[in-house]
Amino acid sequence: TTLFRSVVVGALLAVLPASGLWLEPGLASSVILLGLLVAGWFPRHVGYGLSIGAGLLHGYAHGLEIPASVDALVYGVGFLTATASLQTVGWFLGSRVRNAPWVTRLFGALMVTLGAQMLWG
Repeated sequence: TTLFRSVVVGALLAVLPASGLWLEPGLASSVILLGLLVAGWFPRHVGYGLSIGAGLLHGYAHGLEIPASVDALVYGVGFLTATASLQTVGWFLGSRVRNAPWVTRLFGALMVTLGAQMLWG
């Protein structure tokens, strides 16, 4: 998926020297924006851009977290497997509540709340 590929690219970018001061606010903002997308505040086509941005940020964060004491490839396979699993569960749940828009709005509102807590908490 677009998000998964962006996570891979973000993780690869993490090996480049850069300042990570923007990372935490960026991650929190991506959770808020994706929550608004899930809640239906943005058209679906906007979701592709949001997925790319969120994937890059989250992949970059995971790439920065690779401990020096472990094999980076093994670590990468582990967090990418977890990412793919979470996306699969999200897709499955989303396909089951497609006819209950109040459920997706509720999950979107929960994501916005969690993202705001991350940003301002």
